[in-house]
Amino acid sequence: MKFLYTDFSFTIIDYIFTIKKREIVYEWVVPLALSILVYFKINDIPGISINCDFIKSIISILINMFAILVGFTMAAIAIFTTADISKIEILGKESERKIHGKPISNYRFVFLNLIYSAISSLFMLLLTLFFTVALYFDKYSLLIIAVLCFGTLHVLLLSIRNITTLYFIFFNQK
Repeated sequence: MKFLYTDFSFTIIDYIFTIKKREIVYEWVVPLALSILVYFKINDIPGISINCDFIKSIISILINMFAILVGFTMAAIAIFTTADISKIEILGKESERKIHGKPISNYRFVFLNLIYSAISSLFMLLLTLFFTVALYFDKYSLLIIAVLCFGTLHVLLLSIRNITTLYFIFFNQK
């Protein structure tokens, strides 16, 4: 505990070391591009008017969604940590992923992704709660929508990748 309450950042750094370029595009670039598109084009969509009520309804849905995602991810982490690795041979094998140049096991790779997913979901939950206060500054409405769009897409695409990664570790499709 050298750095009090900042240990979660090491998980994020390890996650960054293991992510591949195509996964960066899938989890970061696609949500960013769609968020930029939303930011600049949402007012052009007929029938949509950005106001506090519109954003409040989105925020209430997102708070529930992120809370559920955090709960499911924590449950998955609990189940995963209690798994007997010796009985699930494939998890003990090395993956092609590396952290600081050292190969990691499939177990560590999946566990790292689950932890990062939980941290991302918790961060987005806190950010969404913070935005309920920021709504009182109406000039930031479009920015709030764009940031929520990015964060939501990032967390959802990350969850999809975690599920497919786990599937392909057990049922390798080469």
